[in-house]
Amino acid sequence: MVSSDALWGGQLTSLVFDPVGHTCELRVTTCEGGVTREYVVAAAGVTSLEFRSSIPEPWAYSELTEFHEEPDPTSGQCLLQIILWSEDAGIDMRCASWEVTEPPSGVGMLREVLDRHRLLEFPAHPESDEFDSWLLSLLDTDAFYVGLASAVVAGGKLADRPSLGDLDAEWTYLRAFEPSSDRDRAIHDDARAYLTSLSQLLAALVPVER
Repeated sequence: MVSSDALWGGQLTSLVFDPVGHTCELRVTTCEGGVTREYVVAAAGVTSLEFRSSIPEPWAYSELTEFHEEPDPTSGQCLLQIILWSEDAGIDMRCASWEVTEPPSGVGMLREVLDRHRLLEFPAHPESDEFDSWLLSLLDTDAFYVGLASAVVAGGKLADRPSLGDLDAEWTYLRAFEPSSDRDRAIHDDARAYLTSLSQLLAALVPVER
């Protein structure tokens, strides 16, 4: 569960209320240091939901400036108070339980892949005993990345970026690699290029703060 502090300063992009299941889901997007994250506030056992605003005109966007919880020991519920822009606008909701999560997304999964790479200690020399295990770990790490990259290409998102083609070529080459001492150096260099491509792809896909 993510702390609600992460929501402060974000933008409320959607609110979905299910009157049958008594659930409510809010999605909040934040941008810090050029990195965009999306959080989901999921509430269950909702008994009341109120939107209040003294600003009648439609907004260009909805900024979440504060998020507070007030437990009610008597009823066992809690009051969530979400301030939008100022005290003059906000959302009040009573519910039995709630949590904030950061669901996986294209950017989130790419970030996770890069984090996994950082945990892989590159062997000092390609002829070392650790090189084969490192390569297997690399391929295992990227088994779930390849599906993501394919989806990006299929969806036409940044499909013209050279890094996607380079990355796919590196993956194909590494996957078919059978270690042999006379080829270790070339594989060593290609592996480094592969990791560089991953970093470049991540940088290309992460939205830039405007």
